[in-house]
Amino acid sequence: MHDTPAHGAVDAAAALRAAEAARDAAARPGAALPAWYPAVNGGLVAVGLVLIGLRWVVDGPLALSVGLLLAGALLVAVQVVLAQRFEQKPGIIQAFPRHTGRRPVMLTYAVVLVVAVGAGAFLGLAGLFIAGGVGGGLANWWLLTRERAGDQRP
Repeated sequence: MHDTPAHGAVDAAAALRAAEAARDAAARPGAALPAWYPAVNGGLVAVGLVLIGLRWVVDGPLALSVGLLLAGALLVAVQVVLAQRFEQKPGIIQAFPRHTGRRPVMLTYAVVLVVAVGAGAFLGLAGLFIAGGVGGGLANWWLLTRERAGDQRP
């Protein structure tokens, strides 16, 4: 900081302009989700986790088990990369979708979690991953479809 009043006013004005620019960037809506994105996101989660779960169901050589694990992990990784690309909005870190309330999101994933844990209790890790994958994929698809519909509203 400078000790002259003129420099202090210049510094304060620059800080105010930077804060206004940050606020404007946070308030600016991002691009709407593409029409194909909810289905692809949900599908990648579902198929990826089901493949990982099948690793405990399919009786075969070690190479098949490792292949299922790697293929499932690759699909889930692709879903994460796409989510970062399409769901990140400028200027903010978004914990919940903008157009879908916290309660529907929390309830949806709570139901998925309960079903997956129940399947895991009866069927082991295979049940946990398969039920979690199918339920999580459907949940993502449904919630992202709702979010996309909200992005389409003026």
